[in-house]
Amino acid sequence: MKSLAKTTVAVLLASLVATAGIAQTIESKLEQMGKMSYVRVVGLKQVVRDGRILLQLELYNDDNRNQTVYWRTRWLDDSGIQVWDDEPWKQELVYSNQRRVLQVVAPTKNATDFRVELQSPENEGVGSSKPAGS
Repeated sequence: MKSLAKTTVAVLLASLVATAGIAQTIESKLEQMGKMSYVRVVGLKQVVRDGRILLQLELYNDDNRNQTVYWRTRWLDDSGIQVWDDEPWKQELVYSNQRRVLQVVAPTKNATDFRVELQSPENEGVGSSKPAGS
């Protein structure tokens, strides 16, 4: 009986370690083109409805001025292979000291993962200008 209990505990611990390694943070889903100085991503949620990912992204502008943000989603399969064409950049205005919720639905049921690309003209470093094609 002790052997069974030890085996069960070992399996549970191994499962917890594996799950912890898989857990993803908001940062792992974002690709920022330069460091965003004033706008922060404060929430990221996803659910699957009718076989497609519904993604909700919450931004917060902690500046006293309105900020423009450009964003798009790259849709991926389980292997990390892109399963849809590049989306055009979307432009959003985030008012001063306000939150803004953005939503998008995966264009295909083959999309099981995603990356959100973000940038703002107020960014520091690489990509601090308006994205090409916008």
